[in-house]
Amino acid sequence: MDIYNIILNDPIYTTIAVILSVVVFISIFKKLFKVAIILIAFSVLYVGFIYYSGEKIPETTDDLMKDISRRSEGVIEEVLNKSEEIVKNVDKLIKDKNP
Repeated sequence: MDIYNIILNDPIYTTIAVILSVVVFISIFKKLFKVAIILIAFSVLYVGFIYYSGEKIPETTDDLMKDISRRSEGVIEEVLNKSEEIVKNVDKLIKDKNP
């Protein structure tokens, strides 16, 4: 608690703490902004792909989520199968290496 009192009672330390807080907030905001821009870009590309392929564009977010989950079911299953295969191969390699 001594550091807390020093920061609150000394205007120079208070100013430094406020500046550091603002810098941290701005850096977090910039990173979240980049993530939001990337998500928006992927959404626009996805809707453009659907429009280009001639399929019906989902009108609500629920429809969009259902469409994405329907399209990704095969991919998820394939990834799970491949990961199980990799785990089996690693187990086999480990058993072969150990006498």
